[in-house]
Amino acid sequence: MAAEITIRFATKADAAGVARVYTETWTAAFQNIVPQDHIAAINANRYERVLKSLPETEPVNSDGILTIAAVSTLDGLEGQVIGVAAFGSTRDPKYSPTHPLELFSLYVLPEFHGRGVPLRMIRKGAELLGWYSLDPAKAKMVCQVFEMNERAMAFYKKIGGSEIGREITSRYSGHVDRVIIAMGWDSVPA
Repeated sequence: MAAEITIRFATKADAAGVARVYTETWTAAFQNIVPQDHIAAINANRYERVLKSLPETEPVNSDGILTIAAVSTLDGLEGQVIGVAAFGSTRDPKYSPTHPLELFSLYVLPEFHGRGVPLRMIRKGAELLGWYSLDPAKAKMVCQVFEMNERAMAFYKKIGGSEIGREITSRYSGHVDRVIIAMGWDSVPA
C-alpha cells in the first residue's frame, strides 16, 4: 500500500487538490461537531486561501508553515491529492514553552483511511523540518483537536499523544462552544 501513495511537500500547483481534501474532510469529519453554516462558510473560499498559503517551489511558506501532500499513484488516480498535513512552530502561547512544534492539521480522504497515510505524513513533515535531529527538549509536538472527533482522538492516542490541555471555545466551530483537546508528544512520532 505504501507504494500507492507518495508523500511530499505541497506547492501552489497542488492548491486545487489540497483545497479539495480540506473541503471534503471538514464536511465529513465535522458534520456532527461544527454547524453546517460554519463549514460552508469556511469551505466557500477554501481554494483561494490554500493557493495564497502554499509556496511556489520551496517546502516552507513565508509564514514558516510546511504543508505535506499525500498523492495517489494508483491507476486512474495518479496525481490526486488524498491527504494533507501542515506543520510549524506552536502558535498557542500556552503550549509553546513546553511543546514548541505543532501539527496544525491532518486530513485524509475517507476512502484512503486505514493505509497508514497520516503517520507517514507526520514523519515526512518532521523529516523535512529537521525535527528528528532537534535536542529532545525541543522536539515536543502538540496538536489541537475537537474532543468530539473520536477518530482523530483515537489516532493521536495510538501514536503516543496524551492530553496536555483543554479549553472550551468557539474559535474553530463558529458560534458553538466545543471542547478542544491539546494532544502532546514528548518526542515527534517516528
